[in-house]
Amino acid sequence: LRVPPMPHALARRLATRFCYTSTHDTLGIDIELAHFAFGVPYRAGLRFVDAEEWIPSPERRWFEASPADAVLRTIDAIYVLCDDLDAACAAYGKLTDLAPVVTRFSNDALPGEGRSAEVRLRASTIFLVQPALGPLAKLRAEAGDGVQLVRGRANGRLAPEPLRERGWSVALEPGGLLATHAAVPFALWVVADRV
Repeated sequence: LRVPPMPHALARRLATRFCYTSTHDTLGIDIELAHFAFGVPYRAGLRFVDAEEWIPSPERRWFEASPADAVLRTIDAIYVLCDDLDAACAAYGKLTDLAPVVTRFSNDALPGEGRSAEVRLRASTIFLVQPALGPLAKLRAEAGDGVQLVRGRANGRLAPEPLRERGWSVALEPGGLLATHAAVPFALWVVADRV
């Protein structure tokens, strides 16, 4: 049974938008960033997909479970590093009816010190970060403003060795591991998986 494609007017509003990072060699898995239409759960969204080609394996199982040697179990936060948090909040605030929630961090939620803001966009959340001191301030100074940090939950024990084996530079920070790789355009903030 073939279902005809949905009309263009509906597809624009209801289609799932997604992309992949090329991190299979460095993390043991590619990362998918997806934005499902309102009310579509993650698993159902994946089951609606009918790919013409599966890479690196012809099997669909990569979408059902991570490979055993994957470093990350999941990605659960995207951080936009910025020099001016107030200006970033004003810009991102135009995309939502909810005011960004601004807090300070000091080696707790993130390494180093600074301010962050949580911006809720429908079912997604973006964190804006203005680092003042520490490794994130150095990262922003070197890479500039933008999506420079992604938080992931460790696949198993939180340890630097699996990342170092794949060529990542890893710094042990309070609360997690901060990792960078020359071939990956963002840093990783790896924290322990929730029990």
